[in-house]
Amino acid sequence: MWHYGAIVEQIAALHRDCTFPEMDQSEYTSEAKPLQVFTSVHVHLQALAPKTNNPIVWLSYVLLDVQTQRKHKFKLKRRYLEIRGKVLWVGKHPMMMQMWVHIDNLTAVEPSCLEPNSLLLVTPNMYILIALEDEVECARWRGLLRHGRPLGYNTKLLLKTHDHDIAPCIESMLQLDWSIAKCMDHLGLDPDEYAIHVNGTNLFWSNPSATLDEYAIPGNELQLTAIPRISPQSTASITESTNSLNVRLNQVCHIFEEILELRDGQRIVADRVQTSCLVRMELAEGSRVHCSVDSDPFLLRPSSSQQLEDVWYTLWNIPDVLTDSWRLVCTIFALDGQQPQDDDPVDESQWIKLGTTGTTLLTVNGNLLPGSLYLEILDSTADPYRGPLPLGVTHGSPYIHLECLWKDLYSSRRTSQLLHNSPTILKQGTLYEWTSIGLWSKWTARWCAVTSQGQLIMDKSHPISLENARLAIADKYTSTSRRASASGSKSTQKEYTTYAFTIEVDKQTSLILGSLTRHAREDWLHTLRMAIPTTSARMSTRKSVEMTWSFRGTTLSDDVELMEDPSVTLQWLLARMEVDPLFSLSSFQRTILWQYRHTLPKHFSILPRLLTCREWTNSTHADELKVILAGWQRPKHATEYLILLGSSLSHLSTVRSFAIDRLESLDDTTLAKVLPQLVQCIKWEPFATSRLLTWLIQRAVENLRDLGVPLFWALHVETFVPHCTQRFEIAKQAYLAASGRPMRRMLRSQLELCQELNRLTRDMQSIASSSSLDVLLRQRIAALNVQFAGRMSLPVHGRCKMVQFVTGECRVLKSPKRPIWLTIETTSHKKVSVIFKAGDDVRQDMLSLQLFGLMEQLWTSAKLPIQMQTYGCVATSPTSGVVEVVADAVTTAAIHKEGGVLGPLQEERFTRWLRTQNPAADDFSRALETFRQSCAGACVATHVLGIGDRHNDNIMMTQRGLYFHIDFGHFLGHCKYHMNFKRDKTPFVFTKEMAFTLGGVGSVVYTSFVELCGQAYNELRQHLHLLTTLLVLMLPANMAELRDMHDIYHVVDALALDLTPTQASQDFAAKIEACLGHPYKRIDNTIHNLVHLLRT
Repeated sequence: MWHYGAIVEQIAALHRDCTFPEMDQSEYTSEAKPLQVFTSVHVHLQALAPKTNNPIVWLSYVLLDVQTQRKHKFKLKRRYLEIRGKVLWVGKHPMMMQMWVHIDNLTAVEPSCLEPNSLLLVTPNMYILIALEDEVECARWRGLLRHGRPLGYNTKLLLKTHDHDIAPCIESMLQLDWSIAKCMDHLGLDPDEYAIHVNGTNLFWSNPSATLDEYAIPGNELQLTAIPRISPQSTASITESTNSLNVRLNQVCHIFEEILELRDGQRIVADRVQTSCLVRMELAEGSRVHCSVDSDPFLLRPSSSQQLEDVWYTLWNIPDVLTDSWRLVCTIFALDGQQPQDDDPVDESQWIKLGTTGTTLLTVNGNLLPGSLYLEILDSTADPYRGPLPLGVTHGSPYIHLECLWKDLYSSRRTSQLLHNSPTILKQGTLYEWTSIGLWSKWTARWCAVTSQGQLIMDKSHPISLENARLAIADKYTSTSRRASASGSKSTQKEYTTYAFTIEVDKQTSLILGSLTRHAREDWLHTLRMAIPTTSARMSTRKSVEMTWSFRGTTLSDDVELMEDPSVTLQWLLARMEVDPLFSLSSFQRTILWQYRHTLPKHFSILPRLLTCREWTNSTHADELKVILAGWQRPKHATEYLILLGSSLSHLSTVRSFAIDRLESLDDTTLAKVLPQLVQCIKWEPFATSRLLTWLIQRAVENLRDLGVPLFWALHVETFVPHCTQRFEIAKQAYLAASGRPMRRMLRSQLELCQELNRLTRDMQSIASSSSLDVLLRQRIAALNVQFAGRMSLPVHGRCKMVQFVTGECRVLKSPKRPIWLTIETTSHKKVSVIFKAGDDVRQDMLSLQLFGLMEQLWTSAKLPIQMQTYGCVATSPTSGVVEVVADAVTTAAIHKEGGVLGPLQEERFTRWLRTQNPAADDFSRALETFRQSCAGACVATHVLGIGDRHNDNIMMTQRGLYFHIDFGHFLGHCKYHMNFKRDKTPFVFTKEMAFTLGGVGSVVYTSFVELCGQAYNELRQHLHLLTTLLVLMLPANMAELRDMHDIYHVVDALALDLTPTQASQDFAAKIEACLGHPYKRIDNTIHNLVHLLRT
């Protein structure tokens, strides 16, 4: 850490808020005694930051190769490898280097057993093997890569970031079991004046109860830095001084040498042209930019520092009362040769975004922004308006130095401009235009806007008049295409449908446009119909669309003048919001909704949208906001309040406090089910400390088993997400400080064991020969038994105290990613089994299981006899995790194999197996009933969530007939393709052997099964808003198959709220018949079994 900024102040506030009474943690007490050893501590006392902050640069001559699969044989070649900041360069000569990999793309940096002194770099779509010259060089590169991407196996970095000559150094001998308060007293430091920073990490000791043994490695040198706390300063309020903020840019250092953009979920880097730049300064509240000003252009030079002109820039019209959601955002653009001048129009579409940063206008203690600021510059993919902001500047990172002055300067160089939405825009967004070139046709993205003057603007071109225009749905142009998922696997794809409509402008001009969802097409047609003058508006007789709006829109105000009674329009809008929870309101629609807020039905689904209809900048609005919140109906399910903690309302602290007040009534079981969503909501808090985080920590401390362990791992996984690392490292350390020493030791043992298992699984994937895998695995497992003797613990099976791995029963599973099966002996002499995965995003499994559990809860509340089998699943990183094995369950592939190669084609196979497992007549009858209930739940749940890759090794059944699915690596419509053939051709899995077990088509049991599916389907349709809320809040997790709203539209389309309950039941019954009549799934299962048979 080079410049600490506001980090110490925020961490001190967080630890202060997380001080809870001591809890009874006797069950987590370890039998091992603390180590009575000493460690050497270098303590730097410094008040000023060093003057140098150069980015990391290192060049080596190495052997390397790249493969798309780990099991492929590497053919090493001599190359030069160089690290520059966060980008790896490679070339045959130091003067011929090419940009290669951005470090944020690395999911793991691990030692490899393939070559001496080698490292394996893992990205979502390739494996890079690097062989270094010697052990020293290997250690150096491992440290360099972890410093650029501090998310490898260990959370601590060993690189020193301070020069010993900068500040006086004190050497002392401290005992590991001493508390930080005792250590500081021994060194003569006042805990109220200093915080201790562990160099090379994001760890701070501002909690006096923390002990040295939590971070120090016995026998190794530990470097600490004492950081002076920021003393609170009395700052005048804005009302007493001015309503303007003056900013002076002093210096820009180490700006990125590459351009970074997010494309198809991957972070793509490209060379940056040495050209002129400018800094745009904006005042923003949430996603709304209040005013902005651009700096004078300056030339980027190869030097590491760029001094800027002594010019003050003024941001005007700041509200009298500021909230912690107001931010100063600075964005650096490359101008690509342009030189903008005052009052001259500039084509900003040619500007290239290089980086961005920001800070809140208020500190965590409520003071105004201090005078001098050092802000670390994040890459262009960061969200400085609502996401986490950098605290201080880490070593080697680009940064900007600026000064802030809260008073009027009449000689300022340039003042800001207020930003307003255009009063004529009714709707704007992306549409797709059908273009034909010869025999080829394609959809081309266009930015379109509809104005209240009856015009359509496409890509800022000349407006197209809509007078006498005719609209029609054009299903003959509606087409479906496939796109690969963001995971990098070309075999995993999703179908995207473009829904077409036509605008016949005149006899010579006709536009064919399309949108990605059916609901969006209806909204665009509705808005276009509204924009067409009423005297000439006619719908095409070829295929009519029912539209009602015929008046013009205005901007958001309380005195909207409408040409007609908007009651019909309002009813259409309410109906649209009811059937489409992802429906996005245009500014005109927000106007209508807000003007008639007093007569709206008090359905909870309307509340989040209503709160976005006003800017709430005036202090007098606070009382009205509280009245609206208090007078609204409660939702059907208490967890629906989570939507109020999302990004769209992150700037309204009153709303967030209201949501937390309502969520506080949740019991621990329900809270544990929505914990992943609550952790994602922490990203939208303005500071590292917040009421949401402290409430979660307090509840976790009160229930360490059910909430403490899941919270720790949820926070730990988020430290791997770019731009969120610092915030969640701080949150994780605050929770560890509050959880108590026994819990800390257990969690650190879990973390260390999972890191070793991750390394072990990766090594198993690297070995080409599969014959000796189990032998090598058991040798490594035996070593882990010795290493973790007396402290073995895993995130799952929390109620069991583990003793050791049963070495003889551990094995490598036959799967492309080679997960490992681990059997563990407990203190009660029982055995439990888990599967550790590396290379898969287990977070998708966690989310799918979470939604399955919620569905079962909803069905139970509706008194529907449906059973669902869920199991423990914890992600230990974005690409690894541990999964609980359900006892007494086998895969349907194993059941099929009992009938030979053609077992999947035998209709009586499931019935025979159940009869074998349940020979008694009563047991067999109960097993058939359990199969009926669980099969109904599995069919409905997998259809709604769009679970893919449903071969018979991903479906299991217990001996008592409980049928359930596993391995949810593909969901929301993403499917496996092999040789361009889609493997999942049916909406869900329902085959003839399943129907035979239910008594055959037309039997009483089969008929009751179909009816039960219809009832379960209709029950989920009543809770569509809750299901989509849980998915929407997980979008910031950046999972490969949950990237945007379009992925979630699979659930909206699957539940089909435009149908009546009777129609929905009939539609699902038709899907059951379609699945039953399609032979491909049984053929696919047969081929799958045959392939695995040939591999053995």
